[in-house]
Amino acid sequence: QELGRLPQVLVMENVPLIHSQDNLPSFNRWIQSLESMGYKNYWQDLIATDYGIPQTRNRTFMVSILGDYNYSFPKPIPLEKKLKDMLEDNVDEKYFISDKMIQGMINTNFNSYKLESRLQDLNGAVDTLTTATGSRCPHAIPIKNATKKV
Repeated sequence: QELGRLPQVLVMENVPLIHSQDNLPSFNRWIQSLESMGYKNYWQDLIATDYGIPQTRNRTFMVSILGDYNYSFPKPIPLEKKLKDMLEDNVDEKYFISDKMIQGMINTNFNSYKLESRLQDLNGAVDTLTTATGSRCPHAIPIKNATKKV
């Protein structure tokens, strides 16, 4: 492609498995393809709690810059907020887990869906919350006064 038509900066965000042993050859081919177009690539795994967000979300970021530039990822900052600082005091009941779903989470044979594995300390950080289309517990919302068993 013509250099004038390429974006100056590309940002990629993905799960860390993108550079796992199984995916590393494809990841490296993608980097080499970008380099052949004139991009310099910088990638790093970052976790949200290192950047002020009380959620243990680990993601791989890659910044690709067209031309001869240098880039450094931001340095981590202290986590000052807890989950309870970000939750609303009054939440519509439509956002709560139904009694039927709670019973299903208690009775399931799948450990990753078990209610006790989803509860988190409301004073700390939480695991990644996903939607019903995700592969984890759908619409997981902390339950009042609940804490994860350690």
